[in-house]
Amino acid sequence: MTTHFQNAKRYFVTAKTTGPVGLLLAEALGDKVSPDVVLAAGGVWLDRLRIGDAGFEIQAGQTIRVYFSPFQSKRFYLKSEQLIFEDDQVLIIHKPAAVTSVADRSDLHYNVTSGVHAYLRSQGNKTNYAPLTRLDFMVSGLMLFAKTPMAIRQLTRQIQNREIMKLYEATLLPYPDLPRCLRVKNKLDFMGKAFESESGREAHSLFRFKEIRGENPVYSVHLLTGRRHQIRVHAAQYLSPIVGDDLYGPGPGGTLGLRSVGLNFRLLGIRYRVRLQSGS
Repeated sequence: MTTHFQNAKRYFVTAKTTGPVGLLLAEALGDKVSPDVVLAAGGVWLDRLRIGDAGFEIQAGQTIRVYFSPFQSKRFYLKSEQLIFEDDQVLIIHKPAAVTSVADRSDLHYNVTSGVHAYLRSQGNKTNYAPLTRLDFMVSGLMLFAKTPMAIRQLTRQIQNREIMKLYEATLLPYPDLPRCLRVKNKLDFMGKAFESESGREAHSLFRFKEIRGENPVYSVHLLTGRRHQIRVHAAQYLSPIVGDDLYGPGPGGTLGLRSVGLNFRLLGIRYRVRLQSGS
């Protein structure tokens, strides 16, 4: 059976006899995936164990999960134009759409964080820090990384205290009589998609009308909490679905009209205010 996991397909394979996982993959999925590629990418799992060695022995009756994506033979590298700001403490990059922020179940290497780590290693920084802000697969825009242990401690504390301001730009489908300003505050849970629930976590968004672009209204969105798909579900429920959103809107899918365009924070007495220009 196959299903989709973000940008990957998922296969379940049960071993009939005991033997190496590379041989099992070749026999069961050789016409669909390259065993060497999917193993090197980290897309093979036995329960919670990620398997990378083709000689790893699978026992008869055990079932492995195989996540395959077309990017598994590639690595993500930052382009110079994606480096938005850098100093001794932080790095801010522009994440493109259709790439994950961090490693997922299908791939260890084709993600923004892997590209940032490669860049930092080229600068002599060999510590692999996780991003302080993350974006969904189809969302583009600013991501913040710390370059020192002190910066990650202080900025993580600020994120927990909601002291880092995150600004987004959302392009919506046309709809009559949309308000100039709207504050949405509810509770969201997530199960395949976000939904309003009294047992969920607080979700708080502030939408301000910016302009009409073509026929589409564009809103600046202050994200006051960071729940999964928060802006997308708030826009769809209380304003109009975001362009390209086939999960909360009518579709069709494609380029999602949602970008992270601004970050405000303080570190070591310095006030940081970083913005992406419209269309960049």
